[in-house]
Amino acid sequence: MTKPMLWSLCASDSRGGAGMQAVIAQGALHNVECRSIVTALTAQSHQGVAMVEPVSHSMLEAQWLAAVHDGKPDAVVVGWLPANETLIDWVIDKLHTLTCPVIWDPVLSATHTLSNTRLKSDTGYAVSGFDPAIDMLRALIPFATVITPSLAEARWLVKDESCDALVAARRLQQLGADTVMITGGDSRSETFDTEGAWVTDIVVSQCNNNQPETVVLPEFAIHQRPIEHHAHGTGSQLAGALAVFIAQGERLYDALLMAALAAREALKNACLERDGDYAQYKNTVAGPLPENGDEWPLVTAIDCSPEHCLPEYPTHNFSQTKNKQKAKVKQKAIEKQQANDTVLPSIGELGLYALTDNLEHLDSLIRLKVDTIQWRVKEKTANYKQNARLALQRCHNAGIPCWINDDWQLALELHPNGVHLGQEDMVIADLSALKKAGVGIGISTHTHWEIARARAVNPSYIAFGPVFPPLSKQLKYPPLGISQVRQWHQRYSSWPHTCIGGIVPANAEAVAATQIGSLAIVTCLQLGPEQENNAKALQQALKKFCTSPKYLSSVERPLIKEK
Repeated sequence: MTKPMLWSLCASDSRGGAGMQAVIAQGALHNVECRSIVTALTAQSHQGVAMVEPVSHSMLEAQWLAAVHDGKPDAVVVGWLPANETLIDWVIDKLHTLTCPVIWDPVLSATHTLSNTRLKSDTGYAVSGFDPAIDMLRALIPFATVITPSLAEARWLVKDESCDALVAARRLQQLGADTVMITGGDSRSETFDTEGAWVTDIVVSQCNNNQPETVVLPEFAIHQRPIEHHAHGTGSQLAGALAVFIAQGERLYDALLMAALAAREALKNACLERDGDYAQYKNTVAGPLPENGDEWPLVTAIDCSPEHCLPEYPTHNFSQTKNKQKAKVKQKAIEKQQANDTVLPSIGELGLYALTDNLEHLDSLIRLKVDTIQWRVKEKTANYKQNARLALQRCHNAGIPCWINDDWQLALELHPNGVHLGQEDMVIADLSALKKAGVGIGISTHTHWEIARARAVNPSYIAFGPVFPPLSKQLKYPPLGISQVRQWHQRYSSWPHTCIGGIVPANAEAVAATQIGSLAIVTCLQLGPEQENNAKALQQALKKFCTSPKYLSSVERPLIKEK
């Protein structure tokens, strides 16, 4: 099979941890073919860039033509460019001809080093002298599908040393970038709530109706636990990984999430430069993405902080005062987490999870002894609330947990076992009020990014879908397939799961074999001559692979006969 093709327009890094070398490393790690168009040769050490020699125009053109002969790229990553007007004009001319996504990592610290203009790591650039290169480089912004500056680099590009990450991202988008990701590795003071317990990337994106998540949350934050050391090349590793994942066809938000994680893994795997007195200086090393879901990033709205994963702090290489401060922050986070954990009920496995919108159907589901029922009414009528109250009471009398779909206000009033929320509902729902009221929270997810967003609110369960093309409605998300459901169920094992979409007796056993423990069903449990047989087949599929004593005892009980 043909591999995805990635082009790299970057300088060569003599240290090997950044630039062209970082992009090639990410491509090799994730099985993506790479073509390199080297824009400059650099001589670098732990002290910075000592010398840059831009490649001649004729060599640039020859490299470009050689890449063209090998086939069109699926994505292009542009890295650091020396402040050479001829070279930048050439790059702009070539970007005009591309129809694929372009990821630009504007590594400006080296530009400033060479031009004697100071670029501070946390507070921006020196006001006393804007580098004339700024206007040359700003001309690249409209060609960037995604631009990935640090906060300092973003401030430099927008010519404002005091703006925060969100303002800088919005301004860069106004200058022409489709999506802006302000990386948080050099701006711990800009992180949220937990006073530096998280490293936070800020994303501002254009809305794309073909990817509903961009419409639901066009601005968001990616949070990861900090690693208490620095290494050369994390920005290049992130941009390279992002280009790799986009070339592979990943959804934009998934690619951003995975790239942030890839950069962290490269930092975590950083190797020492073992050279006498300079053994403390490190080079990033690309590594595979972890399978443990607790290590994956969390996603929140810009003004929210993650509520689930506790920060962990290393105790080495810190002063006593700094250790005390971190211990204090950690204790606050623990107390907050304990408060969150005490309010949500334990639900165990959801088992055969049936969705209904009317009382007659609900009564039939109770007779069939399904394990969980969701009251899912899309069109509200005059007796909407009364019917919901009756549905809850009948489920309670039968000992079957009942969840309300979407309507979190009604859930606060009626106190069902929980409320099931879609991604759109999460934007407006009062999650804190639901938790305080002891109402469980289930969340629909369709992508890696949506799971990261769900995990950040510590839900009662996470639903994956659609497994197959849904029978009841059309979705803008492609089917996951059984392999993806299995991977997600294993990766995010800290939460109960269910899955939905096109599940019928013919494929139920294959889905249940993932050990997910729950099947959410709409169509094939509707009233009709096949309802009881379908229910038995679904229950038997779960029973074959489910190890929950509670579930086994429920499916072995006889059906309740009509009076």
